[in-house]
Amino acid sequence: PTPVMGLDHVYSRQLTRELLSRNRHLETILESMAEGILEVYQGRIVYANSAAAAMLGVAPEKFLTARPAELFQGRVRERMEGLLAQESARSASIGENDPLEVNGRLLVAQKLPVKGDETTVMLMLTDITERRRLELQLQHVQKMEAIGTIAAGVAHNFRNTLTEILVNSQLIQFNFKEQPQLQEITGRIHSSVKRGARLVDGLLHFSRKQIGKEFKPVDLAQVIRETEQIVAKSFSAKIEICTVLPEALHVIGDLAGLSQVFMNLCTNARDAMPEGGVLTIEARAQSGRAVVQVSDTGMGMDRETLEKCFDPFFTTKPIGAGTGLGLSTAYGIVKSHDGIISVDSAPGEGTRFRLQFQLAPPEEIPVVETPAALVQGHGQRILLVDDETEINRAMDGLLKKLNYQTIFAECGEEAVRLYREFQPDLVLLDVNMPGMDGLECARQLMANDPSAKIVILSGYDPSQPRLPELLNRNLIKGVLTKPVAINDLSCFLAEVLGK
Repeated sequence: PTPVMGLDHVYSRQLTRELLSRNRHLETILESMAEGILEVYQGRIVYANSAAAAMLGVAPEKFLTARPAELFQGRVRERMEGLLAQESARSASIGENDPLEVNGRLLVAQKLPVKGDETTVMLMLTDITERRRLELQLQHVQKMEAIGTIAAGVAHNFRNTLTEILVNSQLIQFNFKEQPQLQEITGRIHSSVKRGARLVDGLLHFSRKQIGKEFKPVDLAQVIRETEQIVAKSFSAKIEICTVLPEALHVIGDLAGLSQVFMNLCTNARDAMPEGGVLTIEARAQSGRAVVQVSDTGMGMDRETLEKCFDPFFTTKPIGAGTGLGLSTAYGIVKSHDGIISVDSAPGEGTRFRLQFQLAPPEEIPVVETPAALVQGHGQRILLVDDETEINRAMDGLLKKLNYQTIFAECGEEAVRLYREFQPDLVLLDVNMPGMDGLECARQLMANDPSAKIVILSGYDPSQPRLPELLNRNLIKGVLTKPVAINDLSCFLAEVLGK
């Protein structure tokens, strides 16, 4: 007779199948988790999922029977031993405020007790590297936005001051044409004002928030000169700055981005020379490319640092002393220009960055314009709107020398009222004013008189996004950035009034 399988045996086989099935389900879940999971029994690892192996850079088979602390080195090992030494019945963790640094990753560790089993604990490892990177990136963006806001305010005030100096010195030139000594002195003042204006431009180029990159011919030599002017005023006097530059070196690029590249490289050189040294920037045209070398006599970098120096958030500075974004940002900008950046360094031998960009085609290089000739007005009426009384007075005198009739207002509301009374042929309008600002004033003036000719004359960044909107809607006829030379001003006014 055929033997009949006992009920106990059938039940046992069914239970075994269910347990194996549940085990497979559990293993599938654990293997799909982003967190690393280690099961520790009596102090030794008996299970590790794939995520844990990837985080720690250890082959799965090497986990088995190893003690968890043996997978780490130095301070990380000590911290893991301390975590595991805590009472097994209680959960404990190494949190985000002071995460573990393992293989270039930031890990949070949590010890979880197993209910009813004091000999087994579970370790969960969470990789927060990407989250921390995004947090730092956000902080960097917010910092740059704050710097941009401050820079715009500084630029506005500084340009107003430069305008007062320039306009008054031009009045001296007008009134004392027969005195060569005064003409020479005012000429030197004009040169100083131009240098000051370029310094403001360099500051804005570095800090400006980029809405969209604009690639056009850029004189790399001039970018480096402006960067030198900024760093020379802010770096320690113990750092000597040397430049070897051609008169001009044009590439096709984004002016603000290229300015940031050289600012970041100079800042990196400064940090490498805390006791002082020499920062050298050399540029030349070679085989159809613009080649720039930025070198310092600082402490240099070892091979490991050299390999990681362009990595985002890699820094050798203490926590809180740097974001590790300077060189990676420079690298990204150079690559966005289809350029090449390389670095050569050794401990105690300084560092040399070499950059290459494609030269701009000759036909795209802007022609240097000859100074504009002075153009006199024909008695037209100009309404000058600026909240700076001294600028109004100086501009009033200058415009009268150009044969214009003038009246001035110190706020937008007053300008709207005076426009109705004065019926000017043109309005020179500042942007930043208390109460009604210049842009709202322009809208109201155009609403009252669609034929009004309005020109923005401001110390604010001319690239601010609201100005193109006004130009596109034909609310303004153009934008002049303070300080503006009298010849350029006279030609611009004549052109707008002649239309």
